[in-house]
Amino acid sequence: MKYFLVLCFMVFCAAAQSDHADGISNKVLNEYFKDELNYEAYFSKFKTALLAGDKQLVASLNLYPLRVNYPSGPVYYATKEQFIENYDKVITAELLNRVKGQQFKNLFYNYQGLHIGFGDIWFGAICLDGEQCKKVEIYAWAYNVMSISKK
Repeated sequence: MKYFLVLCFMVFCAAAQSDHADGISNKVLNEYFKDELNYEAYFSKFKTALLAGDKQLVASLNLYPLRVNYPSGPVYYATKEQFIENYDKVITAELLNRVKGQQFKNLFYNYQGLHIGFGDIWFGAICLDGEQCKKVEIYAWAYNVMSISKK
């Protein structure tokens, strides 16, 4: 059943990606999300920090409290320090492998934001000033710690 759900999720992601077969761009994302942010620069910085193992920089690119969905259930890290303490539980070798292979133009996006891999890391524009939404920045807001084994 677990593998069936993963397969269904992958098929859903592939179908959703077909809406922008030429790949996404900042222009497409800014039109879709109605903002003027540089998603590609954020993604590049985030990916580089993850692959370099720069825990401090990765932690600074997250929104807190940060939701991390483990197989046992969600955990919320309230601070950068808590995230860094648990970094190795969140940032697994398998996740890093998917990050390494991820290209900006192939990111999945929907009304919730963008995600890396198979939904491993979600990020997007976050309003920092309530309903006014005049101060907007990009942050990672959820990690899904999952394993997709090949058996």
